[in-house]
Amino acid sequence: MTSSLREYGLIALLIAVSVGGYLLFERNKEDLLSFSLNAIGTKLVNLVDDETAKIRIAEAFKRFQQQVRDNELRPDQIEYVAASVLNLTKSNARISPEEAEMVLAANLMDQPTALPAPQAADREARETFTLSDADQVQLGKRIESILLFAEAVQKSDSANLHLVHFESDDKGIRIALDTEFGNQWASKSFEKVRQNLDESRLVRWEPRLEDRQKAEIRRHESHQEALEALKTRQANSTFRVADEERLDLLSVRSKLRSMGVLAMPDSADINKEIRVIIKSALAEFGAAFEEEGVTISLESDSTRSVN
Repeated sequence: MTSSLREYGLIALLIAVSVGGYLLFERNKEDLLSFSLNAIGTKLVNLVDDETAKIRIAEAFKRFQQQVRDNELRPDQIEYVAASVLNLTKSNARISPEEAEMVLAANLMDQPTALPAPQAADREARETFTLSDADQVQLGKRIESILLFAEAVQKSDSANLHLVHFESDDKGIRIALDTEFGNQWASKSFEKVRQNLDESRLVRWEPRLEDRQKAEIRRHESHQEALEALKTRQANSTFRVADEERLDLLSVRSKLRSMGVLAMPDSADINKEIRVIIKSALAEFGAAFEEEGVTISLESDSTRSVN
């Protein structure tokens, strides 16, 4: 009898330990990802230039986090937002509330304007993506590791910020470093984060990364300038290349890209549209653009994996 009680007691203890361990794992799994996303959300809110709209963006980010919890977003969609926000933070950007919402929604919609409040009827029909517990933990760890590096970069010599770019593709978030960043990388400032990033293979090195990024920035700035000039010209002409609302959206997209937001899933189509619009505008207003010193680049967009 005593032996049986001991056995039952041992079984009960093992069950309690197992359940406790499972609950702890579940909490840590959610806490790690939630903590990392909270940090990203705080950074996004701090980028907004309208103090009265910060609450609105915080609420939009809460809805984004709910989509994450409900497995409605793929890891690459989540990491896209994280990398874009870190690039904007690194460049000390100031963005409007509408631009902040576009950063959240750009990888989810064909024509993003804002992140809508979820409707109960819609949620049941939404596609879901099942992530294993291990995948969720790894996702949280990747974003946390990148965040720690971003904080170290912000505290380091600001002259080196242009040698760093955060990117994301179907393999996940990572850091692109110009080879000129080598001395800084080897310094004590990055000692704590360096080993983890190396082991996780979250860093890639690229010669002349700075030059490529500068070219990308110039190209997107040129697109935005051309689109804004076209809006002005259209206002005083009967000639129409595109409606003003569409030009506004394309202009904001170009602006965000020039500030570090990653290439969006529909970027190839969007850039094709911009090229067609600009070519049509040049045919009609080319001389006026030249007089105003508007320089237009029609180079093709880079792939998402290196943006």
